[in-house]
Amino acid sequence: MALNKKNLNNLFYIFVTAHLIIWTLVPTLTNNNLPLDTIEHLAWGSNLDWGFDKHPPMVAVFLEISSMYQLKDITLADLLLMFLYLEVLAMVRVFWSQQSISITLP
Repeated sequence: MALNKKNLNNLFYIFVTAHLIIWTLVPTLTNNNLPLDTIEHLAWGSNLDWGFDKHPPMVAVFLEISSMYQLKDITLADLLLMFLYLEVLAMVRVFWSQQSISITLP
């Protein structure tokens, strides 16, 4: 078989497709649960933890929003959590625009 550009492209596409099928089917058939990191992020995303060295906070925000979208259910706790995330993002935006932290004490 002569290896010309068309044959190499076909071989590449067959390899990529086989690789995708194998690495999708094998975990699907052998794993009964989600990966532990995914389970940990889902549990962490529903709590009010802003972040640690291991978990940046935006992962929790995206996972919480995606779970609300998939379940098509928004609870009061979800709304309050989103308002807190929005407040923190607004504070970060103000800090970056002013390059200072404004603190008002009562």
